[in-house]
Order: sequence, then C-alpha cells, then structure tokens
Amino acid sequence: MVLGRKGRLEKVCLLCQQEIDRLGIELNRQEMVVVRQAQVILSTMANVYLSPLLNRERFDVVVVEEAAMAVLPTLFYCAALAQTKIIMVGDKRQLPPIIQSNSEYVNQAMGRNIFEATEGTASNMVVMLEVQYRMHPVIGEMVSQLFYHGRLKHGKNAKERRTISDRRPFPGEQVQCRTVHRFQGNERDLVIFDTVDTAPMSPGILLAGDSPRSNAPNLLNVSLSRARGKLIIVAAYFQANAAGRIIDQVLNLAVKTGRRMPMLVTNG
Repeated sequence: MVLGRKGRLEKVCLLCQQEIDRLGIELNRQEMVVVRQAQVILSTMANVYLSPLLNRERFDVVVVEEAAMAVLPTLFYCAALAQTKIIMVGDKRQLPPIIQSNSEYVNQAMGRNIFEATEGTASNMVVMLEVQYRMHPVIGEMVSQLFYHGRLKHGKNAKERRTISDRRPFPGEQVQCRTVHRFQGNERDLVIFDTVDTAPMSPGILLAGDSPRSNAPNLLNVSLSRARGKLIIVAAYFQANAAGRIIDQVLNLAVKTGRRMPMLVTNG
C-alpha cells in the first residue's frame, strides 16, 4: 500500500518535471523570438554578454547610460556590438567605476572612466550637456562653480523649483536614508546631506581626500546635485579639520550662498 502510493507520487513528480522542462524550452524559444523581432532592447551591460539571448546579437545603435561608472573593458565590448553608432552618456564628475585594487596598472586600465580616457583628444565627438533641469538655480550654481568650472547652466524651471523651496519644512514628508552610491540617478525635493565624520576621528578620505585620484569631489557632487529645491548640509566639523580641501570649499560656498544655522544639541 505504501509502496504503491510512493510509486504514484514519484510518477507525478516525474511528469511535473517533464512539463516544467517543456515549458522552460518553450519560454526560451518565445524569448528568442521577441529579441529577434524587437526594435529596441533594454539591458544591463553585464547581461549583454552573459545572457544566451543577447550574446550573439548585433545592434544598429548602442546607447550606454551612466557610462562613467562602467569599467573600460565592458564599454569596449558594448561598443563592438554596434554596427553603425555608439553613444555613451555619463558624467565624469560623478561616481566612477568601483575598483578594489591598489595596483597602478589595474587602476589605469579599469579605474579610469571613459571620459577620462578621451581627454586630450582633438575630437568633436565628445560634448558636454551644459543645461540642467533638476536643481533650483541657487543649488545648481553652487554645483556648477564647485565641479564644472562654472559651465553648467540652468534650464527654465525656476518657478517649479521655487515652489519647492518656498514650502514649509517637511510637509507630510516621506523620508529615505541612503548612501551616496545608492542615490546616484535619483532626485528629491529636499536632501539632508550628513557627512557623518566627527571628532575625535580624523577626516575620512571619502569626503576629505586630496590625492590626485581622490573620489571626494565626485561623491560630493552626487550628494549635492540630488536636491531639487532644498539642500541641508550637516558638516560643521570639516571646516576646522579639513581646511582647503574640497569638502571645506563646499561648506564655504554653501555658507556664502545660503544660510548657516546653529546646531541644537540636547542630552536626550
């Protein structure tokens, strides 16, 4: 009796697995048909060479978004898939590729972004998009002066951004807490940027690094430029402990441009 029931269950399991396998094969076939007939395909760069559906495909035009964050070998691979044109869109003043190596060779080959690799080339193929539409002009001008040599202009959105900046603080606000890397590509009406570092520790290299390859300017640029209408910076510690560095320049310009508020300290 028990053996008979077990045998029936094993047979049912086998039939179910066979049906799953059949459906999997059919799903793969249908996906391949969709890919072959598609006019536009959206994919991560990793999926382009990992997915069996895409690794044999070639495209009329390849557009890479957030290209400054990608390592060079991956970008070169994607460029080789384009039959007529490759367009790479990104910002070399924002987050760079993440490389965990102290090797100078590795950092030269993979740590540079694509726009650094094209610097010094006499070509009109590299252009800067000079108009931003996200930030209030006051915030945008601070970002422009600090990170873009004053070249960043501000689109005609002053009325919309002024509506945000004129609101009372925190009207029913939904709060999200994230690292700078998590906020890349995002924007919010109000951003509170807390630099975290404080006494008795020395300033960290993430925001106060001053080496030629420091990512501090990029991290600060991303932090400030997420704000659409209001920007609050919590960072008094750095002015006394990182004089002259990029974080100190940010704070000095923020005080000059905006309003400095005393910090209220309580004992709980």
